[in-house]
Amino acid sequence: MKEVLPKEFEKSLKVLINGLTPKNRVPMSIDALKGYLFGLAVVPIDYDPEDWVPPIFGGKMPTFDSLEQRDMVYDILYDALHKFITAFEKEKLYFPYNYNIEKPNLKYFNKVSEWCKGFYESIRFHPELWYMDGSVEIPEKDNIPSIDEIEYETYVLLDVMALQIIMDFDEHKDNCMRVMIYQHIKNNKTTNVKIDEKYLKKYLLEFFYKVYQTILFHGYTITNDLLTDDKSTTT
Repeated sequence: MKEVLPKEFEKSLKVLINGLTPKNRVPMSIDALKGYLFGLAVVPIDYDPEDWVPPIFGGKMPTFDSLEQRDMVYDILYDALHKFITAFEKEKLYFPYNYNIEKPNLKYFNKVSEWCKGFYESIRFHPELWYMDGSVEIPEKDNIPSIDEIEYETYVLLDVMALQIIMDFDEHKDNCMRVMIYQHIKNNKTTNVKIDEKYLKKYLLEFFYKVYQTILFHGYTITNDLLTDDKSTTT
């Protein structure tokens, strides 16, 4: 696995962000920043720094000592974003965590949760591109179509929404475990699997790999659609 951000650059970013974040604000963690930059990179639209920079510093633009300092910070952050854009364009946005997909280590769960928080922050700029604007109807839990019948837009929406379970685990865990137990009974599974928080977290880490591939693929779909629209408007 090759990291998009070099380790030394990553350490410098962490120091920069923590040092400039206004008081009473919580800065993005490095994992959240990676999810955020990933989300921005896969939607190839020009973002105004006044819009995309504040979330990194807890939702508020830092107070800069001078225009030179501001420009320096912008240059560093744009450098980080462009590294993700370049990796995306070269199809080198590899899965960001080096854990065994079939037997994931739970130590990665908090990192993945932070990544999901950052990615979700990026969605708010263009929720319609991820079908998070209410344009796609969410099927009832008892009426979800099979994988062969589900429409593409619904498939993407459900996968993106699944990230909410990871990022807000404590809020969703009880309901998820009830559903998993129900599915076990429904499918007549008689294994001695103990469905608890540990089991659910491992399942979600496995599932995250699939979701990552879905949103990456959808990023290329968005790019192709935008390029097609640009060509149609110029002809």
